[in-house]
Amino acid sequence: MQPARRRARQTAQTIDWIKNGHGAETDAKLSERVRRRRHRRHKAPRAWAAAKLDRAAAAGAQRGEDGLAAAAFAQPSHQPARQDKQQPGRHQRPQLKAGRLPPEQPGMKPVEKPVQKTVEWHMELKNNVTRLLDGKRIAYRLHTYAYDEGIHSAVEVAAAIGLPPERVFKTLVALPEEPNRKPLLVVIPGPETLDLKTLAKVIGLKKVKMAAHAQAESLTGLQTGGISPLALVNKGFQILLDDRALAFDTIAVSAGQRGANVELGVQDLVKLTNARLVKLAG
Repeated sequence: MQPARRRARQTAQTIDWIKNGHGAETDAKLSERVRRRRHRRHKAPRAWAAAKLDRAAAAGAQRGEDGLAAAAFAQPSHQPARQDKQQPGRHQRPQLKAGRLPPEQPGMKPVEKPVQKTVEWHMELKNNVTRLLDGKRIAYRLHTYAYDEGIHSAVEVAAAIGLPPERVFKTLVALPEEPNRKPLLVVIPGPETLDLKTLAKVIGLKKVKMAAHAQAESLTGLQTGGISPLALVNKGFQILLDDRALAFDTIAVSAGQRGANVELGVQDLVKLTNARLVKLAG
């Protein structure tokens, strides 16, 4: 039997059943019977089907029992209701097509693309300092030179690596005379000398003295000429950097061994070593 003919027959049987005295059931019960029948036919009825049955029951109460039965057994449409295209509201961002930029609005600032810092990799020398810089992905330039006993100062190192002397900084070890105070690593420009009275006044100590070469090597574990704040990070030293370094974008300090210096940004050096900027110039 064709589906249309079967539905018509079921509708006629329901109408006869109501006219033969079985119409004492309320419209709500009839609607529930129809709902259960439709649930058996459709294992997963949609929400709009149940809503349509409720509307059919309400319409049948006004038109009479015949209208209720006909509306209840009507085949629902499987085409979803047409929805208007949603327009972007005030708090919604309009979708942009690929390859196009939104029009500039008054008062909008252009977005600047961040500059990616380039790291220079150096395979000819690997020690704790270069591994630290590589691990932190800090840009630096390695300067190597042939060390001999004739090089005694940072000025001579600057001449050997081809940098201005004021950009090559040396690291000195100073000792507070007060007990239980950390030894100091003072990083100053190569041509300058350290004024101990000024240093003591700046850091709030009564007196500070310079460590002898043998004492400095014993405290740091490094040879003189290779003492570096980068090699002594988190080693129990208080690191002080002369604020004259701020006049340059990059400065050079020892790479932790004789014959090698690293040139890096001043702010990178301060951040990595947790150095304190102090004014040591007279």
